[in-house]
Amino acid sequence: MDLLQLEYFVAVAKCEHMTQAALKLHISQPTLSQVIARLEKDLGVLLFDRHGKHLKLNENGKLLLERATFILSYIKNTESEFKKYAIDENNDIYIRMYGGHYIFSDLIKKFKDDYPYTRFHLLSNEDAPQETLSIGFINTWTDSLNGVYLFDDEMRLLVSKKSPLANRSSVDLAELKTMDFINNTTGFLKNITQPYCERAGFIPKFSYTAQNNTDVTMLIELDYGIAFWPKMALSEILTDHMAVVELRRPVCIRSMFLKFPEGRQLTVLEQTFAAYCQDYFGAAKEANT
Repeated sequence: MDLLQLEYFVAVAKCEHMTQAALKLHISQPTLSQVIARLEKDLGVLLFDRHGKHLKLNENGKLLLERATFILSYIKNTESEFKKYAIDENNDIYIRMYGGHYIFSDLIKKFKDDYPYTRFHLLSNEDAPQETLSIGFINTWTDSLNGVYLFDDEMRLLVSKKSPLANRSSVDLAELKTMDFINNTTGFLKNITQPYCERAGFIPKFSYTAQNNTDVTMLIELDYGIAFWPKMALSEILTDHMAVVELRRPVCIRSMFLKFPEGRQLTVLEQTFAAYCQDYFGAAKEANT
């Protein structure tokens, strides 16, 4: 008795018909009949009561079905465990983060739950090796890029509740031409603001530079300046003294993607992580539609 015989036996037991089981298994009916006959010979008992072309499990068959189902399930679970815990000799994933820490924290936690031996190395500095995965944004995603598209995120305008813009549901970018913008020491705010303003025909005036998000919040609340902020990250900065305004003409949308390293193939673990990211954000998009 071997595993292939058990798999074929379970298929016949479920179909209760030799020809239908053969079609399901993509083998010929005579071949399947020979396998079942050999199994019965090896065990020394009949497993089915025959009624023409229809088969019905007898007591011996019911016992074997119970055992076979357990054995095959155990083997399948064992294979899954090995894939889960020993997916690659190298269980390290290095990722350069150009943004999206606020979005990826939950994803990485869930991936660690499913693949607990993974060791994540989240790199922020520009000196990180080029051969790592990287997470970043681009204004327009194209399939020619070496990576996988994950999702689109819209920019929103953050203003003080004291600002005349606070009661507006939306604003054209051109209306912001003379306003003071807030940057931060990493240049993140300038990087996500200036390209859209240039498309609207002006260079934004960054009159204040904040050391951290707390300072950004304070400057906005005091109505010293305004700032663009990713819609998906509003919860990390928004307060009761700030208002969120939709940006239009142009609509400010960025595509987040996972960029693959140049010059080498992905490891099995990196491939698994890339597919996991796509499934994760695909499910999130469906839930929000």
